Amino acid sequence: YILFGEKNKSFVLVSADQMVSVFSYGKYNYTFGNINYELNTENYKTDNIYFSKKVNGVWQGPINITKDLKIKHQAFPVSMTSDGKTLFIVQDDNDDGNIYISHYINEKWTPIKKLNRNINSKQWEIHANITSDGKKLYFVSNRKGGKGGFDIYYSELNKNGKWGKAINLGNNINTTYDEDLPFISADNTRLYFCSQGHENIGGYDIFKSEIINGQFQKAENIGFALNSPRNDFFYVANVENKFIFSRLAIDENIIITKKPETITVRGEITTKINANLPEKFTIKADSLISNIQVNGKTFTFNSQKQNINFVIIAEGFIDKPINIDLSNYDKDTKEITVEIEPIPVIVDNNITNTNDDNEFKNQNSSSENFNKFVLFDFNSSKIKNEYTRYLDYIANNSLDKTIEIYAYADKKGSKVYNKNLSRKRALAVKTYLINKKVSDSKVVVIPKGETSKFGTDSLNRRAEIKFTNSSHSHKNNKTVLFNFDDYSLSKNAKLLIDDIIENITKESIITVVAYTDPIGDTTYNKYLSIKRANSVKKYIISKGISENRIIAQGKGILQANIENYLKRKAEIIIK
Repeated sequence: YILFGEKNKSFVLVSADQMVSVFSYGKYNYTFGNINYELNTENYKTDNIYFSKKVNGVWQGPINITKDLKIKHQAFPVSMTSDGKTLFIVQDDNDDGNIYISHYINEKWTPIKKLNRNINSKQWEIHANITSDGKKLYFVSNRKGGKGGFDIYYSELNKNGKWGKAINLGNNINTTYDEDLPFISADNTRLYFCSQGHENIGGYDIFKSEIINGQFQKAENIGFALNSPRNDFFYVANVENKFIFSRLAIDENIIITKKPETITVRGEITTKINANLPEKFTIKADSLISNIQVNGKTFTFNSQKQNINFVIIAEGFIDKPINIDLSNYDKDTKEITVEIEPIPVIVDNNITNTNDDNEFKNQNSSSENFNKFVLFDFNSSKIKNEYTRYLDYIANNSLDKTIEIYAYADKKGSKVYNKNLSRKRALAVKTYLINKKVSDSKVVVIPKGETSKFGTDSLNRRAEIKFTNSSHSHKNNKTVLFNFDDYSLSKNAKLLIDDIIENITKESIITVVAYTDPIGDTTYNKYLSIKRANSVKKYIISKGISENRIIAQGKGILQANIENYLKRKAEIIIK
């Protein structure tokens, strides 16, 4: 549907019952994207503000209410109550934007009245949105004490009918950049807003935050359906069973999208084999899913009755993508069981651990990078019986490959002692393999000394075994892995990059090629892969490597028949 699609209309508001509309009309049409807050605006002209009602299903001709409101300076409507009887207006009081209120009484709008000092400050207040019960006001201000730029605050109406102290919404919503245009859903479970920060496609994007137990969750970009690389300013309103997104631009229309029916999904996590369930898991979902709650091995969320996709992510387990078609489901609740499988833990470019000690039997013995690890007791280099079967397998399948043994120690004791202990552990593994008829020249010992990168002390007392081609140095190509929908570098990733930097020459050229898994929009994933490549590049530069020697490339979705967690990577190639 297209509503009020004519040019020169802006700041279009529609009541929840779709019976009242207020909008600005005129050639000036200043929006938040082109207002200069530093200029003196005493003589700025303002657009007129109009009001229209729907009678017998037909919108009546708009009435100019600018004089009724007694507007003195440039002003624009920013929101109204769900019944359409209270209007919030921002007026520029000569470089001091303030929030005003007007009521619809006896078929007429009252003169605007400035809200109290808890809402309005000596800086700019530029937007307001009130909850459906009228008890909490969300507004935008660049007052002192914020996170930076314009932040979103809220104030609660006290028993005397006065607005209380302004509360900043915190780091999950506000950033050092500007946030704007908050809209709270009718059931107070979701906040929409615009921001220049967070995971941003470009300019201002629209974000949402779920509200769980009164806490705002981390903001999520709603994606390319409404966002673009330019500034995307929107008002959002509930109208019957629809969401209305009204773009704040001179020549653009209101977009009304149907709000589908919802269903509650309840799920339970199980494992495919005898493996301990993870203590914690995460659900990443598309925009059709909201109010996700995880409790132990169970979870619930609300979903629109459409074809939905979500992914269950747990440390040490394969990402589990789920697709459910709920479009023809006729019940209010759906129960599901999700089975997850243990996965290898990735270190450097290789598989180094599985939850199943017999997993190595299923590996392809001709793989260039097959590896697992051997664990040692504290202060010991003796190979335990439980690992001899695995080492026998290595010996019998080494063929023409070079075997590299990386050995480590925990951090108990001096660095020199731990370096020697890691050497003894590597030599113990080498000796075992040689006794199994592996050529001495095919086994390379690489003692790494003490570490904490594998987690607990028991996991740090290890020797890792890797197959490589003799002609292919392990230093030429490394892989950094990323978490789902993330481009930040983990501690392990930084350690890996540090090792690479230590072994490059002054003539080396570093190429970083980054990828994503196929979950999500193709354009967004291309953008995410670029950010991953740039994260690696920036870290390498921070270590003193010239930017001219680094090439960063984002390739988008990796088309390969491998698990999704392996596709979230950046390859570092040294030439």
